[in-house]
Amino acid sequence: MSRKSRVLRRILLLALAVYLICSVAAVQVMNAALFGRADEPAAGVTVRYADVAADYPRQTVTFSSGSAQLTGWLYPAEDAAALVVIAHGLGADAETYLPETMHFVDSGYSVLTYDATGTGASGGSGTRGLAQSALDLDAALTRAEQEGLPILLFGHSWGGYAAAAVLGGSHDVTASVCAAGFDTPLGLMRQTARRWCGPVAELGVPFLWLDQQLRFGTAANVSGAEAAAASGTPVLVLHGSDDGTIPADGPSLLAACQKENAPNIRTVLLPGETHTSLLHDAQGRCSEAVFAQIDAFYAAALADGTG
Repeated sequence: MSRKSRVLRRILLLALAVYLICSVAAVQVMNAALFGRADEPAAGVTVRYADVAADYPRQTVTFSSGSAQLTGWLYPAEDAAALVVIAHGLGADAETYLPETMHFVDSGYSVLTYDATGTGASGGSGTRGLAQSALDLDAALTRAEQEGLPILLFGHSWGGYAAAAVLGGSHDVTASVCAAGFDTPLGLMRQTARRWCGPVAELGVPFLWLDQQLRFGTAANVSGAEAAAASGTPVLVLHGSDDGTIPADGPSLLAACQKENAPNIRTVLLPGETHTSLLHDAQGRCSEAVFAQIDAFYAAALADGTG
């Protein structure tokens, strides 16, 4: 081997080493930035439980998700028609979705909410990753089945993915509403990396994939759209046209479900709505127009299931 060839080889090996080290480091930085503990609810919380406790009594429940013990709250409704299980978004917690909780209780449903792994009152050193939401919802459904009621799902963002992905499991779910969700963990991670680093982020995609496999195994590969379509469960997918967090025409659950074109899935694109505004009005109350659709969807699914 000539001296020139040896030098070229060393340069290539050095470049490869730099690529490997930088890619691994970038993945770890991303994980640390996105998936640490979420002990404070997201900004914009408009109601606290202490303010409504007298009107909405609840029972604290606990259950395990992997090695973490999760804390949840069961809001009973008299003669409940079903149990709505709410899966919250990343960086939020169960209390963030109190307007939705109160709406469903007022509509005659019992409600089970919970703080996901690494969030609020639940255990875990961090939220671990995007696939974790489906694992936590699966654990919550095992607890929900003890109530002996038909189960309805409601998830937003991280929870919106979970409310679709979990349909590929063994739980009997009557209907699911998925708001502002993504289709696959890797798809959203890839978009986030590109947003931070531009096209060069594509060089790190193999390491993102490997990191997800090591963390979650096969759970990292679940497509919410595919799970929902295969389940046959009635699914309502909502997404805002102006969502800058999960673009509707990008890695969204809505776009993937439209490609699936499954008869059990209904997709609704809400004009002018963002990632957070699609569910609430300016005062933080549940959007009357959107929740009228959700209420009618649940009622129809329950009627079909008992007919």
